[in-house]
Amino acid sequence: MARLTVSDIVTRVQMKVTDSRIDGPFILSIVNQCNVDIASVIDVKELATTDDVTFLSGQNEISLPSNFHKKLIFAKNTTTNYNLTVKDDRRLVDRQMEKIDRTGNVIIICNDFPNIYYQYDPPSDQDGKIYYHKLPTDLELADGFPAYIPSGLVFRLYYNYVLSQVYDIGEDGLEGEKINTLYHDSQYNKALGDLKLFIGPDPDLPDNLNKNNHFFDFNDY
Repeated sequence: MARLTVSDIVTRVQMKVTDSRIDGPFILSIVNQCNVDIASVIDVKELATTDDVTFLSGQNEISLPSNFHKKLIFAKNTTTNYNLTVKDDRRLVDRQMEKIDRTGNVIIICNDFPNIYYQYDPPSDQDGKIYYHKLPTDLELADGFPAYIPSGLVFRLYYNYVLSQVYDIGEDGLEGEKINTLYHDSQYNKALGDLKLFIGPDPDLPDNLNKNNHFFDFNDY
């Protein structure tokens, strides 16, 4: 059996909801939001990626990559061949550094969305590489769904997610419970739970990520 396409989901949703405003582009936008939502709650190894960055001299911030989604997990100063300490926020970076107004090699960073915050201020620009989770690629109507979604879960995930969003709009302002919204939302969450079990934890992440793990090789990614 061929894998479903976005158009197949559009057709099934429009069979359920006979409203001309629920057209292909509208449903497509919800499908793409579903992909983002899935990637927000599950660490999908196919979305783990690396990118080259440059730590600029004379400042302590640079922009995150445009496709950054979550989890600045690991980083390396490739100029000094030093694996960087990664903290959860800039307050933890500043707390660890006794003197934050000094010049020196970049040794510690954090995700300070939409930027990368780093210490120290390098004496000249230094190159780096970061490992993080990127945003899913937007789909088009003729596209199939991401390969990391098993065929048996595609319909349950996307059909129910789309309908939960559509009914949420349609039932807005009604008295009492949003029966259709709640039903399809619960069905989506059941499918999402099955997807979590299928994918499991990301096996590619090194242990003790905030320490300088010199065994970590970016060439593996």
